[in-house]
Amino acid sequence: MKNFAQQFIHFWSKLGLNQRVSLSVMAAAVGLLVIGVIVWSRQVPMALLYGRLDPKDMQEVVNLVESNGLPYRLEQGGTAIYIPSPQVAKLRMELASQGVPNGGGIGFEIFDRTNFGLSDFVQRTNYLRAIQGELSRTIAQLQGVRSARVMIVLPENRLLVYNEKSKATASVFIDTGGLRLGHESVESIRFLVSNSVEGLLPEDVAVVDHRGHVLSSDLQDQNAGMGGHIKMRQNIESYLSQKVEGLLAKALGPDSVVARVSVDLDMDTVTRRELKFDPDGQVVRTQTQVDDNTLSSESKPMAVPTGVAANGPAGAQQPQPQVAATASPAHTSQQSHKNKTLTYEINQVTLETARAPGDIRGISAAVFVAVPMVNQQGKMTPQPRTPQQLAKIKEMVANALGGSINGNPIAVTVEETLFSADAYGAQTEKESALDRMTPWIEPAKSFFAVIVGLLAVFMFIKIIKKAKTQSVAFEVLEDK
Repeated sequence: MKNFAQQFIHFWSKLGLNQRVSLSVMAAAVGLLVIGVIVWSRQVPMALLYGRLDPKDMQEVVNLVESNGLPYRLEQGGTAIYIPSPQVAKLRMELASQGVPNGGGIGFEIFDRTNFGLSDFVQRTNYLRAIQGELSRTIAQLQGVRSARVMIVLPENRLLVYNEKSKATASVFIDTGGLRLGHESVESIRFLVSNSVEGLLPEDVAVVDHRGHVLSSDLQDQNAGMGGHIKMRQNIESYLSQKVEGLLAKALGPDSVVARVSVDLDMDTVTRRELKFDPDGQVVRTQTQVDDNTLSSESKPMAVPTGVAANGPAGAQQPQPQVAATASPAHTSQQSHKNKTLTYEINQVTLETARAPGDIRGISAAVFVAVPMVNQQGKMTPQPRTPQQLAKIKEMVANALGGSINGNPIAVTVEETLFSADAYGAQTEKESALDRMTPWIEPAKSFFAVIVGLLAVFMFIKIIKKAKTQSVAFEVLEDK
């Protein structure tokens, strides 16, 4: 050791000023690098214990972590806690045994503790707390909801007094974390709460988000202003859209298709009455026959001379003879008249057709399909489909919607695009990737520390070998 010190002093004395400064700076940098690597390698990797916790659950989790003497780190605005990765599984089991986190409220585990002597009011209150807690936990599991709280008001059940106006109501507070919850999600929350409480109707459930927006009021206003034909149209369009998405999802994969179908409905109510007569099917309805026979006789008179003039002498003027009327032979006539009347009843058919509103006059569909991703040299690269493939998809969509309406073809548009990643899905995928990398972090740290140490020694030796004694030329002045 003494020889090494002497050699180092001798080596140091031969170095120039610039070499001494450079060597000192290099040695200090290498030393700091080695110290930093050692400190970093000795740090325990942190892993996510729980995320998206409300303040009450976070406080209970932090208290339990501190009682175990474990270091922790809070992130995401105090809603996520990280602890040393080797302790994650153990602490999760310990927290689960204590019912932490409870998802924003206590559930039916409140009845796990047997308490005697509780009044009916306390039992009823505990039951209400249990329902509220269970509903809060369930709603918080929905996509797009970070946390939820449910408040339920049940009318008092009296034996002799009954008020028809008193009814069950509920309020739901949700934290969406900046996202906007769709009307379908709001409707599902209302139906979930109403079907969990006896006598609670969906329209009596109010849903409010963390920004103070009454989501259920918007839904009621939309339904109030919506006519029956618009509601019918929405139902048909939703059914056809789901039909197309379900068809293509089987072939292209889940979450790779977005389809929207628009329909043109005929909302006119038409009543058609048609009266048909069949002359070939006529039948005799009434028949009338009248027979009229008439017999008549008529006699005509004849003139015959009478008196003395007929017997007097010739040439003698005689008075005019008198003519006597005599009857001629009788003239007989007979008339026969027949009248026959037939009334026919024609076969009559009355058709009355009533057409209800809602006939589909036209259909158009817009379909977005995700561009398939192909692994090329370890990198996912989009590979667009050929026009023939897109035409085949378009044909399948048109056939699924019926092919044609009243002889008119269905208008279908198919476009290919890159779908944006879901925020929650991306976060979950990121956490899963970190969990997969956790077992390799410690060996990687040790390997990196060894590499850095060897690199530092190599650089130090290289610097020493390059160090040479510098000759400084100077001029000596002599007095003459």
